[in-house]
Formats: sequence, structure tokens, C-alpha cells
Amino acid sequence: MKSSPSNMNPKLTTAAGQRRLLQRLAAAHANYDTIVATNPEAAEAGDNCVWHDNFAYEENQRRMHAAARTIHDLRTLVSQVQVVPVPRRVERVGLGVRVRLERGDTGAIETWTIAGIEDGELDAGRVSYTAPFARALLGAEAGETRVIVSENKRYEVTVLSLEGAPEELQ
Repeated sequence: MKSSPSNMNPKLTTAAGQRRLLQRLAAAHANYDTIVATNPEAAEAGDNCVWHDNFAYEENQRRMHAAARTIHDLRTLVSQVQVVPVPRRVERVGLGVRVRLERGDTGAIETWTIAGIEDGELDAGRVSYTAPFARALLGAEAGETRVIVSENKRYEVTVLSLEGAPEELQ
């Protein structure tokens, strides 16, 4: 049996990550609807023609098509994503795990949650498992040191502790 490319590279997330993905899709729909609602106003902004020599209308159409593409991409991702459970007892860095680590170059203590596909949000302390930083940590145990290569920098991090991320366990 021949494997399809989507089976070879599964798109994984947690149940909480799937909810965030669905929220992004709903927000993309709302954005599209807002743009469409401004079409009549944009059409009136130029000459009698709604296309040529009417920058406002053409820009509105460009924004509308970009928003439609975002919706298409998010729908595709939603249909392909596989939800995996977050372990309550954690022994290794993996999806849905909160990892507390110490940077070897600065001594700083950082806490990151390993999130699903396209679910990274640095301000929320989430990094997608597909990001180089997270990939370097996957499979690490508490006490283990890993090398991170990022933007031509190389530094070590030591995993201090692991737990199932509470926000991902919901």
C-alpha cells in the first residue's frame, strides 16, 4: 500500500489546540464578512467603474481574496489535523507538555508548552512541535541537556522539569 504525503507527516495537535484552530477559522470568517460588507462603499469610492481606476474597490477585492485564502488554508488544516491526548504523567518532552528549562548561555529559566501544528504563540509561551527549538527538545527527559541552534546561534538548555500543560489537559 502506497503512503500519501499527508500520512507520512501527520499534522498533530491537542484538543485545546484544535479549539484554538477553530477559533482562528471563525475569526477568519468574521474578517472576510467584514471585508465583503465594505464592497458597496469601496465601489462608490471611484469612477463609475468598479474595477479599473478604482483603487479602493481593487484593494477591497485583494483583501477579500487574501481572507478567502486564509479560510481555505485553515479549513484544510482543520480537516487534516489529528488530535492526540496529552499525557497526565510526563516522562519526556512531547506534544502538550510544559517544559521548564535553563539556558546555558544566559542562565535564564524559561517555561514553554510544546503545542500542535501551527499553534505556536510566543506571547502565550507556546511553541509548535514543528519549530526547530521544539524539535531539539522532543524526547528529552528532566535533567537532560540539549543543543539549540537558532538564527546562527548555538546554545545549550537543560530540562529542569516536565508536566502536562494544564491548559492543554482541558
